[in-house]
Amino acid sequence: MSDRISRNPERFYLSGRQTCADLTSLFETIKTGRHPLFKEGTHIDIFAYSIGAFLSQVTLMANPQGLFSDTRLFMFCGGSIFRSMHGVSRSIMDRAAFEKLYNYYVYTFGMEPIAKWFRDKAFDAFFQMILPERFQTQRESFFERIGEKIRGIVLAQDVVIPYHGVQEALGIKNTEVRIELLDFPYPYSHENPFPVNLKDVSSVDRSFMNVFSQAAGFLE
Repeated sequence: MSDRISRNPERFYLSGRQTCADLTSLFETIKTGRHPLFKEGTHIDIFAYSIGAFLSQVTLMANPQGLFSDTRLFMFCGGSIFRSMHGVSRSIMDRAAFEKLYNYYVYTFGMEPIAKWFRDKAFDAFFQMILPERFQTQRESFFERIGEKIRGIVLAQDVVIPYHGVQEALGIKNTEVRIELLDFPYPYSHENPFPVNLKDVSSVDRSFMNVFSQAAGFLE
């Protein structure tokens, strides 16, 4: 992935659009009763982790075909504005790729002199989620408006998706109400919040149950 991103950072946006289109297609198939496992009008909520939370935020903002109007979202280790993410990791991408990605989306994307991208609601939503000061009022107003439909947990020692980045995306007051900041009592990381190689597995089990019982309770 690092090599692909380094050569073509546009892939990040394009792959996100493809995933959003796939998600929209799935929602439409389920809600219209064409999915073999669900009846028509089935309610759909989302549990999202890491960059999946960013994708979900953009999708809820764009709300293609109005399919996500009643969708609730629970975010774990996610929800940050793009500029505050720090995806340098052996499990994510190398530093060169991250810097190429960061510089392109912070300084170039959407600012090209020629209309490079088709501008629609999905583009506008993604564009609002890159810098905290860009369309801040519109973005924070949106998340305040749908606040009852969003909950999340961010980890204090998570350097990939920091808590302050979530505050920049949702707004400080909204984040304080909707997002819980936790610090597990054992060594963890964004990529491995529930390590299985610790001697004291009971604390890991308790933390796991805490996160997913909250998510299940909110999304039930």
